[in-house]
Amino acid sequence: MGKKNRRRDKALRGPSAAAKTQIVYAKTVEENDPSYKRFQEIPKEIASMLVKHRFGGTGDSVSVKITVALVREIREARARSGCDAFEGEKEIWDARNAMALDDSDGLALDEYIGAVVGLQFIQILMKYDKDGKLIGKEPGVECYPLTLEIVNLWPRVRPHWKRFRRRLCHNCPACAHLTEPRFMVCSGCGVARYCSEKCQREHWPRHQKDCLTCQWLEKLKSASEKAKDAPR
Repeated sequence: MGKKNRRRDKALRGPSAAAKTQIVYAKTVEENDPSYKRFQEIPKEIASMLVKHRFGGTGDSVSVKITVALVREIREARARSGCDAFEGEKEIWDARNAMALDDSDGLALDEYIGAVVGLQFIQILMKYDKDGKLIGKEPGVECYPLTLEIVNLWPRVRPHWKRFRRRLCHNCPACAHLTEPRFMVCSGCGVARYCSEKCQREHWPRHQKDCLTCQWLEKLKSASEKAKDAPR
């Protein structure tokens, strides 16, 4: 039997028993921690399995929260190890690095990647009626793997990203449809968004440092602008 036939037969058989066990285990971890808050605390081999599961597209239709910090951590881990956790990972991250215009744009791009892989992005585009029935067509996918096509869509998404991100909760997988009101914003930094006061309180211990940094940078910017406008 030739190599092509063996590959075809393997594809027809689907995932192996070991792969199925890993998928079930990864789903269980996500069910217990849908916001990935404890990702840094789990063993390295389990973390790698989770990345392969969620970024490789074997997840189910349940949304999870993939933060900017987590996307950056996964990208940097790939650079250190030199090993792909999911198919084409190096090529995809290289394309991401080439796509980012600057640090700020790279941050927004990582946020977009996390929202796509975590299925928040597709939920923003889906609308339900009062009975919870989907209006329009099903997306036809259970989980989006991270691909070159997704990264290459960034130039089209970039001009509209601020509108999208205002409907993503920074603490949990919750998101709002584009026709619905945007989420409440942190009064300190004016950046972080939350679906509820409960989520804002829960997120504060992790958000506090970034929030204070944003406020400090805003004060520096304001002082600099005032100095420029001051008469000489």
